[in-house]
Amino acid sequence: MRGRLGLHEAASAALEEALPLARSLGSRTREVEVLLDTAMVWDWREDFGLAETLVEQAEQLASGLRSPILEVRLTLGRARSAFRRLVDPLAICEVTVAVAEQALALGPEGYETAVAALLIAAPLHAYRGEYERSAELFEQLLRLCEEHNDSMHLTMAYNNRAAGLWFSLRNESRLVSDFEQVLTTARTFGFTLVELLALCNLAEVNYVLANYERCIEFTELALEEGERLSSDGLRVMVSLLLLARCRLVAGELAEAERLVRKIREMQAIARSEDRTESEWAENYEVLCRAIELSTTYGTDEQWESLSIRAAKIPFQNDDVEVLELRGLASERKGDPATAARMFSLAADRARSQSSLIEGRIRARIASLGSLR
Repeated sequence: MRGRLGLHEAASAALEEALPLARSLGSRTREVEVLLDTAMVWDWREDFGLAETLVEQAEQLASGLRSPILEVRLTLGRARSAFRRLVDPLAICEVTVAVAEQALALGPEGYETAVAALLIAAPLHAYRGEYERSAELFEQLLRLCEEHNDSMHLTMAYNNRAAGLWFSLRNESRLVSDFEQVLTTARTFGFTLVELLALCNLAEVNYVLANYERCIEFTELALEEGERLSSDGLRVMVSLLLLARCRLVAGELAEAERLVRKIREMQAIARSEDRTESEWAENYEVLCRAIELSTTYGTDEQWESLSIRAAKIPFQNDDVEVLELRGLASERKGDPATAARMFSLAADRARSQSSLIEGRIRARIASLGSLR
């Protein structure tokens, strides 16, 4: 219940106490349930590595158990882990929709599993360009949350609709409106982690739209909130990375380099202490590496390798940003021809992905042309 109220740290502590109790009772079913509940809470807390490990433990322990609700919860846990690693998005779409249907057929006990599955399936359909299907799933998700007076999942539904559907449709007004509603609701109910996520998302949207001052304002608020929760957690690193991206495009190379160096130090400490909460997804690593190449004047071979790496990440615009940052680096080196080529490639790719970042890059092309 604490997790459903946004009290994730308290939920983690309570579940940690519940696990040995379930073991002492000799109930494998209850132990699997506690492991899956704990995995869900750690997923909310963005320690995806630990969440995946807990799902694997639950799956091993559940061998031979016959329980429809445990089966759909385990399937969702596996799908969620694959989603966090962006593995086989098409299969994840199909699996999560099926999980939602199966969970709803189980009645009240399947509700939370169903909405958790829809929170993944609905935006994934938008990323694949299936906007009508995505809108249908979001309508179903919002209706379910409202019927159950579930403010936590309702808030995340608005968040994912903004990040998935409205971003893919390039609907700026609805995108910002949904994120602002997420922020307001999170603050009203005290959903601290959701508030932090909303701040990061609003910062990212303003970055994409080239509203850099607003981006920095939201990022600094996110940093303040993130450091209060965990001085070296994932959201702190993501906020530092976004701040570094802002400083870089503003030409503040030394500050961008300092911020990335701080991130690398945090990662090194986390690895030395065998902690997983500071691990991050491939798209963040690609952008961090792009800043490093920008501030050290990376070679063409290094940029080409990074572009190939970025292009392999599904449903992200990082390959576009890598091309843009390479163009800016070329411009700083006095190579306008390469800069123009990179900006052109980035703009074309942004158009093919229906990305909001296209407008920013078209403006760079126009600015570069006026200087030549």
